[in-house]
Amino acid sequence: MKVEFGKFFTRVRISLARRLRVQLSVFLVCLFIAVGIWLIIKLSKEYTEPLKFPIAYSNIPENRILTGSIDSTLRIKLRATGFQLLSYMWFENGDTVRVDLSQLNLLEKDEHFEGYFTKFKLNEMVSNNLQIPPKQIASIKPDTLLFKLHKTQTRIVPVRLDLDLSFANQYFLYDSLEPNPKTVTITGIGEDVEKVEHIFTQKKKIKNIRHDRTVQVDLKIPEAKKRLKLNPEKVTVDINVETYTESTIRVPILHINEDTNFRIKTFPQEVEVTFLVALKDYRDIESSMFSLGVDAQMGYMTNTKQLKVKVIDKPGNVRITNIKPGKVEYIILQ
Repeated sequence: MKVEFGKFFTRVRISLARRLRVQLSVFLVCLFIAVGIWLIIKLSKEYTEPLKFPIAYSNIPENRILTGSIDSTLRIKLRATGFQLLSYMWFENGDTVRVDLSQLNLLEKDEHFEGYFTKFKLNEMVSNNLQIPPKQIASIKPDTLLFKLHKTQTRIVPVRLDLDLSFANQYFLYDSLEPNPKTVTITGIGEDVEKVEHIFTQKKKIKNIRHDRTVQVDLKIPEAKKRLKLNPEKVTVDINVETYTESTIRVPILHINEDTNFRIKTFPQEVEVTFLVALKDYRDIESSMFSLGVDAQMGYMTNTKQLKVKVIDKPGNVRITNIKPGKVEYIILQ
């Protein structure tokens, strides 16, 4: 009896669940249809909504540069159906109002030129650029674009690198760093151009270098000269790296500025020079390539007991890390 009752209860529960699923499905379909019809009715109506569009300026007159403040955005109030407004809003971030400055009528005033685009011209640009019928444009702000331009000057200045390089253990820079190109052409207002002697690169930090590499670095417009234009805007730098080893060599001490009537004698008469050199150049280094000496005049004119050993000449591909001793004793010989 209990088993039969349980089976009956299960059949009833399954039947009710099926009915509920069917009713829920019908309800959801009806709901979606109702919402769809409501949206179609709403979006078919006409609305007026403000939208923002960025401005892109092109074709600046030759040998002229824009100065002063210029508008970067147009606030356009559109009168259209909901469907049309949705399409405009959907593409708002991708569409740009392109303003062709070659169409400006410039008037010369003192040391600059002025020009403007009226509301009528802006309406035409917006309509052509964004494919919006003129009748749908309710208003544009600002309704006039004003421009101030100056004559430009150009100048070629050297590029200065601002690189912070660190190398892996036993690796060092082999050649000097040179930007490519070494110069840049700057264009701007005369007073700005004349004050610039060189252009730095943006600061770039590279760590743990162990291989040759070529890096591209942006040029940096001076903070107070943001209206300048640079050509090119980037330079490349070749970083040539080699494995270095440490070596020592003994070098005789030269006597610089020695008087014909007085000579000096140093103790010791040679020093030990410790240096770093690229492995590929190691076998080419000889003692005769180094010149180290002391200034004899310092011995004649002062009472100092020791003279400092100075590097007079050395191979360009070595790095001297230590001179032992760094100072030597001496006596004056008549």
